[in-house]
Amino acid sequence: MISALFGSLALVFFIIELAFLDFSCFLIALALGISAICSLFIELSITIWAVISALLAVIFFFTIRAPLKRFFMSKKSKDDFLDESGQGMVKDGMIYFKGTLWRADTSGLSEGQSVKVKGIQNGKIIIEKS
Repeated sequence: MISALFGSLALVFFIIELAFLDFSCFLIALALGISAICSLFIELSITIWAVISALLAVIFFFTIRAPLKRFFMSKKSKDDFLDESGQGMVKDGMIYFKGTLWRADTSGLSEGQSVKVKGIQNGKIIIEKS
């Protein structure tokens, strides 16, 4: 009975973890799951198993959570679509690059002329006049 209760609670916390993705509920589910499995073999009252589960959850929270988050959540890819070089075109006194018109010094450039774009920095386009 205790193992079924703790196993069910572990499943509920695991499902909740899928919504939050911060490993807190996962660690509680892990502690409840361990307690559920252990309660199959060791006969203790439900109160003692609840305390053991709570202690395991706290221990897991302070020892395992940070490494898990670092391993699974720290891989951020640099996806800066605009900060790339390429070819732009002078259009309406501005530079047309990647679907956007950018203000730039277009003196000496004619309408429709192709320019080399070095990149975008701080919201400004960097061009090389040819």
